[in-house]
Amino acid sequence: MDSLGTSSNEMPINHVEILAHSNDIEANPNQDMEEYNIEYSERAQCLGAAVFGAKTGLFITTLLMMAIEALDENIIAMLLSGFLGLVAGACSMPIEEFVSVDTEVAQMEVHDNKHYKVDEDDKLLNHFQASLASAIGFSIGGMVPVLAAVFIKDYKLLVISVAMLALLVFGRIGSVLTKSKTLVRRTGDDGDGGWITMATIFGFNELIRSHHPATAPLDTLLYSGGSIAVDCPRTVPEVSFFQQQQVQKSLERILYTWAIRHPASGYVQGINDLVTPFLVVFLSEYLKGAIDNWSMSDLSSDQISNVEADCYWCLSNLLDGMQDHYTFAQPGIQRLVFKLKELVRRIDDPVSSHMEEQGLEFLQFAFRWFNCLLIREVPFHLVTRLWDTYLAEGDALPDFLVYIFASFLLTWSEQLQKLDFQELVMILQHLPTKKWTHQELEMVLSLVEGIYQGIPDSEDNRV
Repeated sequence: MDSLGTSSNEMPINHVEILAHSNDIEANPNQDMEEYNIEYSERAQCLGAAVFGAKTGLFITTLLMMAIEALDENIIAMLLSGFLGLVAGACSMPIEEFVSVDTEVAQMEVHDNKHYKVDEDDKLLNHFQASLASAIGFSIGGMVPVLAAVFIKDYKLLVISVAMLALLVFGRIGSVLTKSKTLVRRTGDDGDGGWITMATIFGFNELIRSHHPATAPLDTLLYSGGSIAVDCPRTVPEVSFFQQQQVQKSLERILYTWAIRHPASGYVQGINDLVTPFLVVFLSEYLKGAIDNWSMSDLSSDQISNVEADCYWCLSNLLDGMQDHYTFAQPGIQRLVFKLKELVRRIDDPVSSHMEEQGLEFLQFAFRWFNCLLIREVPFHLVTRLWDTYLAEGDALPDFLVYIFASFLLTWSEQLQKLDFQELVMILQHLPTKKWTHQELEMVLSLVEGIYQGIPDSEDNRV
């Protein structure tokens, strides 16, 4: 019995031990696999949110920078818009991801699937982990086009290329970390869609800009602002009045306003000279005596504003009839230079033939004449009288300039026929007019009427 008892006692003990050992062998792999699945699921969830955030940051920041580039090709504006879009997206992306994860968990619990049941603490941890990963991913993705625009000079197409390459790289990294081949395929699909989207937007922007230059005035204004600031101190350097800082600031305001109101051309070098006759005339209402003794500090702010407004109106009225003189390639000036050449050939063939033999082109000296309307060619105290003749012609001024400049050129007809190419260039670019008085200018203007009347109507129409 003892042996039986002993035997019966040992058998259950051995049986229990064997069963317990067997259960341990069978239970541990399942427990490890379950823990591994939970860890893998959490990792995939966070990395998926990070990759999605990076892709979103790439697309949104790149497209925003492209949109700003369509209005303003200035790199500073483009970088600023990209950075602000990056910050805004990095702040909003976590909220979107938090709501998305919360909605997904709620749907799983509604279906009463025990496999997806998680504790409240784990829920919050997953929510915040995914949100943080999404924000970090968006920031990293958004930094790609911004940094590309900083370091790449030709940023239009290369920034887009870098962004799309980074999209594929992010997808590959995410697939390796999450061990998901689907993510690579989805990223590739997103890349194809991204290329199509960005190419379409880029082409649409270029199409609109090419047909409507006014849709991109900001770059013109930024460039104009820089040119205006450079040109104003150079305006009429021989007159000390124009070297006063207050005078130069007034010129800047007038020219900048004109550039804003005329985006098709913006500011072009030489327009600064065209303001000076109007400025002197309107200031003479308040300032008396010689111009060298004038001071803008003697005027009130209201008086200065009134003078600037009058100057702007007169400048606009003057240039409205010849805006093509200051658009791209300045075709209006080139057309008038050709007319001047033909007119000189008809009224003084010896001079025309000699200049042609020497290889001198009229564009080499007459372009500045038309661009600045002779302001740089005559003493400044004669400009008011000269412009009195200009304004008397009204809308016919552009064509009438051809006759004035022909008369001006032929003042030195005999002298020009004795000069070689280099001497011709020197004298025509630095005309000996410093000692001119009103008498010399009146002689030039009197010749204009003779030239104009001496050309038959049929020939005049061909000029």
